[in-house]
Amino acid sequence: MYTYSTYVHLDLWKERAVLGGLQRRLAERERAGAPIRVGLVGAGQMGLGLAAVLGRIPGMRLVAVADLVVGRAAAALRQNGAERAKIAEARTGVEARAASARGRLVATVAPEAVTELPVDVVVDATGVPLQAALTASWAMEARRHVILLTVEADVTVGHLLAKRAAEAGVVYTGATGDEPAATKELVEFAEFLGFEVVCAGKGKNNPLDRRANAQSLAAEARTSGVNPRLLAEFVDGTKSMVEMACLANATGLLPDVRGMHGAKATPAELAHVFIPEADGGILRRRGVVDFAMGAAPGVFVVVHTDHPVIHEELRYLKLGAGPYFALFRPFHLTSIETPVSIARAALEGEASICPLPTPVAEVITVAKRRLQSGERLGLAGEDTVYGLIEEAAVACRENLLPLGLAARAEVLRDLEADQPIRWDDVEVDDTPLLTMRREQDSLVGAGLLAPIRNS
Repeated sequence: MYTYSTYVHLDLWKERAVLGGLQRRLAERERAGAPIRVGLVGAGQMGLGLAAVLGRIPGMRLVAVADLVVGRAAAALRQNGAERAKIAEARTGVEARAASARGRLVATVAPEAVTELPVDVVVDATGVPLQAALTASWAMEARRHVILLTVEADVTVGHLLAKRAAEAGVVYTGATGDEPAATKELVEFAEFLGFEVVCAGKGKNNPLDRRANAQSLAAEARTSGVNPRLLAEFVDGTKSMVEMACLANATGLLPDVRGMHGAKATPAELAHVFIPEADGGILRRRGVVDFAMGAAPGVFVVVHTDHPVIHEELRYLKLGAGPYFALFRPFHLTSIETPVSIARAALEGEASICPLPTPVAEVITVAKRRLQSGERLGLAGEDTVYGLIEEAAVACRENLLPLGLAARAEVLRDLEADQPIRWDDVEVDDTPLLTMRREQDSLVGAGLLAPIRNS
């Protein structure tokens, strides 16, 4: 019988001095009248949450918001604490720049305008891979730091974006509080202390149904007050695949099998399930990413030590029988934590999570139902496709289509349900995202993105 004390219960492992140091520096900027100026693209649920918390942090100012609906952009600024009279609505970059020059806060429908304004950090919270990649590119050209809440863009062209950011001398990063960054913090914590990381992952807080789509979950979404497509993206497993691919590409950890195991495990069971088969677990190898059904909404790392003194100390601390131990963080605050990444980028020039130079994981596209020639693929969470994580080398060798490029692609031949989709099964729309992916692939193929060690 395992109890609460048999796993490590971590609310925040960061040293208080680190966050305290950021707070002091932000307070100094507030007193000097030089707060970090933040531009936000996307005023949906994530963007609105970020806008609200930014309004409560001295030393930061939300100065511009872009959204497809200008009223939503203005509403985000009001949630940040702005008076209506201080907000100017702008349809173009020219209007936005003129309003900013007059000292107004800018609400606009032109995302590129945000990157042109006098901001220090640009945050993308659109959830749309193409838009996120474009916003990141514009921001880097303008020498702005970039915080990407749209993980789908990162797993599609993140390595190229990281390279461009380094060349521009700015920070490109995912957001603290999103599951990939929250898990990476635990990985870094464990590795700093000399533990071997056996498995790192997240808890999934809803049942796994590969056939779920926006239509089938419409009633549940209305009851919960969420977007039905986004809900379906979580239920069909795609979101977990994207998040763990992001983590893999930032750490070098690999998926153990295509789609990961997704085994059932409570926090107290993690160190007995996500361990090698030879020791009674489910893993074929060590150093992997995965997800657990039953450990939500937390993130975890299963570690190993063979040092007898450390082993005995952990047993004395009631962390389990060993030699495997679980570190568990029982929450992640998504966009509410993003200001930490903003501060680290602007004040310290550091990323919370950023891809290593060469990809190790890919999210491939899989048919959700039988698809006929001539059909168009939809977005994740709709009724045509879902995503599965796979090793990047395998995806390349098998010519598998990255999920981030699937939207609007035309099916060229009939495909069966659960069939992985290859590049030559579809005609992909010629978009700037496709151009960026081709550039990233050419850099990897030419060895111009430095190789990394295989963990």
